[in-house]
Amino acid sequence: RRLLKDNEADPLAIWTSDLDDKQQANTESIDDILDELEQKFIGLQSVKDEIRELAYEFEDEMGRSRRLGISQKSKLHHMLFVGGPGTGKTTIARYMSRVFKALGVVTHGDEVYECRGLDLKGSFLGQTKDRVNELFENAAGKVVLIDEAYSLYDPESNAQDQYGQEAIDALVGCITDTTNQDIVLILAGYPKKMDSFLNANPGLSRRFPTTIKFPNYTADECVEIFKMFASQERYEFEDQVQDCLATLEDLFESLSRRSDFGNAGEVAN
Repeated sequence: RRLLKDNEADPLAIWTSDLDDKQQANTESIDDILDELEQKFIGLQSVKDEIRELAYEFEDEMGRSRRLGISQKSKLHHMLFVGGPGTGKTTIARYMSRVFKALGVVTHGDEVYECRGLDLKGSFLGQTKDRVNELFENAAGKVVLIDEAYSLYDPESNAQDQYGQEAIDALVGCITDTTNQDIVLILAGYPKKMDSFLNANPGLSRRFPTTIKFPNYTADECVEIFKMFASQERYEFEDQVQDCLATLEDLFESLSRRSDFGNAGEVAN
């Protein structure tokens, strides 16, 4: 009914008033999602603070646009997650998917379409473009997380990386396609490699206006993660174990100095 009354309304934007009572009851509030993130996600407070600030910023922008009748079609919500392995990038992407669902940006906030850059790179010219197009077709209405996105393109290759360039061109083409406005793309990976990847195409970097930096976990945060893993396996810590935990913290402090420190993955191992 709203679209019939307003010819300028964005048909891809979903308002709360568009939903019936049952649908609204099944829609999470942004505050609930962010509070859950704060309580269940160990450490990385700077990331959690930035996610909260972004979520409220997006909410304010969309609310203002709706009040003024401004289309949100041109608004880019694509993001870059940069940081080492095991720093929670995939987990945060899943929380952001729920936030975008609450905002009406995507329709399937309960799942993230996950893949790696290598999954998209073809073995002959033309195949990569088809794979990227297929990705966007299958991910309609979802958040897409491409881990190690820079594996699509090798700027240090002696020969021109035609397959990688095809992948980047196809990616930019799909992002700019107005039929893909209900998809939010998140590229994740290491900072330096991500910079090289973005420089491969002048139009790529500006399509990702938001960058979240994920620092390594501290030694005491690694201990808290260890305790969480142990609790999940129904282990209980007695008083005499505290000395062992202090030794474990010293171990993580030493491991964190390595360039290949795996963060939460290191704890799991």
